[in-house]
Amino acid sequence: MIDDVVREWPDVWRYPDLAAALARGDASTDLAMLLLRGLAEPLTVEQSAHRLIADGEFRAVEELHQKAHLPVRAAKDIADRLERARAAAAVRVHHDAVGLERRSARAGVSLDVDVRDLTDDAWLRLADADAKLGELDETVRSLEEQASVELRRSLAARAAELDGQDRAVAAWLESAEVCIQAGEFDTAKALIGDGPQHRHADTEPRLVPRLREDWPYEENDLETIMSWYFEPGAPYPPGFATWLPARDDAEAWALLRALRDTAREVTHDTVSALLRSLHRLLGTDRPWLELDDVGHRVLTRISLPDNARLPCLAFLGRRELATWVSNPRRPHDPPACDGPLLWIAPSVRAQEVLQDRRSVRGVAKLDATFLLRLVAPVHGRRLEPAVRLINLLRAICPRLAPDEVMNWREAAEHPQRHHLTWLLHLLGISADMATTDAVRYDVGDNPAVLRRFLAEVVPGPPRHDRARSVLLDLALLNEVRGRDEWRTEAVRDLLAPHAGERAALALLWAAIDFDSDEFTLDDLREDLTSIAEAEVAEVVVSHSGLPAGAAYLVREGLFEGPQEGPFRLPASGIRALLTEKRPGHVPRDQAVLAARAVYEEYRDTAARRIAEVGDRIVRVIGHKMNGRRAVIRSALEEERAEYALDVVKSLPSIHGMYTSATAPERPCRLTEILKNPLSVAQGDSGGMLRYELQHGEDLFVHANPWVLSECFFNLFDNSRLAVRETGREFGDIRVTVTVEVDDPTRCLIDIEDSGIGLSAEARERLAREDRFSSHGGSGVGFRTARSWFRAFGGHLEIVGRSAVLGGAHLRVTLPLTDPPAQM
Repeated sequence: MIDDVVREWPDVWRYPDLAAALARGDASTDLAMLLLRGLAEPLTVEQSAHRLIADGEFRAVEELHQKAHLPVRAAKDIADRLERARAAAAVRVHHDAVGLERRSARAGVSLDVDVRDLTDDAWLRLADADAKLGELDETVRSLEEQASVELRRSLAARAAELDGQDRAVAAWLESAEVCIQAGEFDTAKALIGDGPQHRHADTEPRLVPRLREDWPYEENDLETIMSWYFEPGAPYPPGFATWLPARDDAEAWALLRALRDTAREVTHDTVSALLRSLHRLLGTDRPWLELDDVGHRVLTRISLPDNARLPCLAFLGRRELATWVSNPRRPHDPPACDGPLLWIAPSVRAQEVLQDRRSVRGVAKLDATFLLRLVAPVHGRRLEPAVRLINLLRAICPRLAPDEVMNWREAAEHPQRHHLTWLLHLLGISADMATTDAVRYDVGDNPAVLRRFLAEVVPGPPRHDRARSVLLDLALLNEVRGRDEWRTEAVRDLLAPHAGERAALALLWAAIDFDSDEFTLDDLREDLTSIAEAEVAEVVVSHSGLPAGAAYLVREGLFEGPQEGPFRLPASGIRALLTEKRPGHVPRDQAVLAARAVYEEYRDTAARRIAEVGDRIVRVIGHKMNGRRAVIRSALEEERAEYALDVVKSLPSIHGMYTSATAPERPCRLTEILKNPLSVAQGDSGGMLRYELQHGEDLFVHANPWVLSECFFNLFDNSRLAVRETGREFGDIRVTVTVEVDDPTRCLIDIEDSGIGLSAEARERLAREDRFSSHGGSGVGFRTARSWFRAFGGHLEIVGRSAVLGGAHLRVTLPLTDPPAQM
């Protein structure tokens, strides 16, 4: 009763709790209590609307906007606020739903969240959507608990086989446990499967001693500082003695002398001495330097020793690093050059000279204080050249963009697990071992994906005078995972090297769209048939070499499993990268496009083939049709009407023959090519011709199967006509396939018959490729066959008379090829 009365009350909109309860029709709510509570502190209608929007009671606000008497400006303001609040709620609900899907996927279960239903609920009342999200969160938490228990059981079983006192084992156990606690179940599973084999390399960067963090003295005159090193009586500040290199550290003292001379005057000789001494300090034996004097500034290149444990940096070894040595008294930006550049300023706190100048991209700038730290002992001990090199890289790399640091092309050729740890370390990205393992799993040790990931993690362009410092933890990693744009670009970069393998890409996208983790080649064929247009699907499934495409994907690491299947997508984050749903990434649509690309390539190949051999194809088809017509006429004359009707029924369409004749060449099993034309020739003879095919079961040739089959049929048909000329009741054809003794890359197909044979005149005319017929044929079959055998890399010759059967003896030679990949 009260709800009917209150609902029609004009002032109901001044009480937001009461209005919200009426809007959602909750019969269990004590409306009288809500009314009394509201009467204690009534609001204006506009204030009530704002309160309802903040509480997510969007349906109530919509009713308020429709029914309350509001000034025009207030009504517009409420409508705008409502629209913005609803949009923000939909975005937040969608984000939370996708997060739950990802969490459940990491727990090993695919949770199908109805995001549209949730956003519809949020559109009316945010609390309803949150309640459903809460229920889903409980479900996901239960799945995570189950996954944690199973993984800890597996970890304990694996750890029982190992030495728990080993440092690498302890680090491995710690990282696996952290991943389990953080819900990084896929990473933990991969760690447990791999074991601690890479842990020594992964902890290596932290074991390399660092230089002293800062130069502690405020003196800015480098000449004065140099006097502390070289003038025995010069007063130096307290504690400076610990900065002096050991007396037997000749390379350090040589660098200090060269730095002093370069600070006084930047010349060809002083810079040469400075960089030669730097080479020796880093363990590089470089006998010469090319220097380019540019007005008291010198441009050159230095050589940094390569090291197999480091990533494929763009400036190690023979690649060298462009180096600019400037005059501190005449400041000038470095010149533009290809690739990264090291800028050495022989002054103290040189960044102050250019504090008002623009930041120079692709440049890492170091001043004299860094060189002083580089030669100084650490904890009273001299640093080895390799340690000094690492510290130089620690100073250079965080001042450059990842693309300027890495040689990604070489990284793709030499992937190693521990390189990721070193790369993050050198770029100034701090990550604990669990986060590093999670990143490694996500990028699947693929440089293309890692490149996109780093571009997303490293904020903005670097500064040449300030080292980068980024803390990468699991929270930031999950935030980066939620950004769709870089993941879509990473998929594009991942697949770019395989763009030419269209059949393989069609299979890959079909596998990504497939509803099971494991699949066979037949599964993917069926999937492509069901989603692509009929004409496209027929070409893709029948003519595109899908077995070879699957074998290619296995070799490239995009499929896992034996060559014959069944297959799986990679057991790494690459699987999620490929399969997860996000804007602009719809695997089924991509599979359809990939199938269409295969079809278009097939048609383009056919068009080129038509342009090249169109006239010969027409002759083959014309000869076949003339031959079939002759067989029908002969059968009718011999009162074999039923066979004549069978021949008519078996005739393919002109379009079908043309399509077959223009299909791309491919590996063909030779015995399959020979059997059909032999069988047809036997049928045309009315049963009087017997044939024998010997050997060649495992031999393959590269050709168009329809054209090659027709060429052999021309020869077999000539044998049939020659046997008929003998007048005997029965005749024979023997076909023998062998591998050529002198050249095992070629095969011989010997064709012998029991016909009347070839006269000397006939052999001479055939050798001249004249058109003639001695047995009632059209006169072009032999010549057409010979031209096609040549096109396939072989030849046709007349051996003479068959020693066994007494008729003609022909020999076809063709090059052999590898069989197609069998799945």
